[in-house]
Amino acid sequence: MEMERKIAVIDVDSIAYKIFHPKKVLDKNNIPLRSENKFVYKEKNEQEILYSCNFVMDEILTNCNCTHYIGYIKGFNTTSFRKSINNSYKSNRSLDEPKWWSYTKDMLIHEWNIIEANDHEVDDIVNITRLNLKDSFLVGIDKDLLNLESINPHYNWKDNKWISTTKSEANYHFWCDMICGQPGDGLSGLKG
Repeated sequence: MEMERKIAVIDVDSIAYKIFHPKKVLDKNNIPLRSENKFVYKEKNEQEILYSCNFVMDEILTNCNCTHYIGYIKGFNTTSFRKSINNSYKSNRSLDEPKWWSYTKDMLIHEWNIIEANDHEVDDIVNITRLNLKDSFLVGIDKDLLNLESINPHYNWKDNKWISTTKSEANYHFWCDMICGQPGDGLSGLKG
């Protein structure tokens, strides 16, 4: 008897940020320290990032109970097409690459066989892959992905939740974005 396949199609960008995110500094009672009502953080070293990478990826793949996976991470030239249509697209985001981005990305590519997405945005490639792979589901935290119609439920790894989105819910979210815009991407809504 053949085992049922469950293929996770993963947006790895946000996972990379989680992997190299600094760790909270704890006091002698293991309570996170605060300074001016903000947590105090200490940057991770290479060994801690490697451990975090393996821990986070293992946890996500175990929690979503997949039999196979394919993951994508940001490459080069990912927004040029959209910027050619609207030069304000993602113009409100920093162009500075986080210190540990390249190291973490290389580790994910070489240790976990994650694919570098070039010339297109990761969420577009993730959805195209999902639509073309039978028995697949999305894994991510991006609302643009989680609000797509789901044949199989999507998995939100941050909240450890499965999300089903009907066609009418997907249409509703699409038109809300078109009318209201997406401030996080520097896009205003439709005029009038």
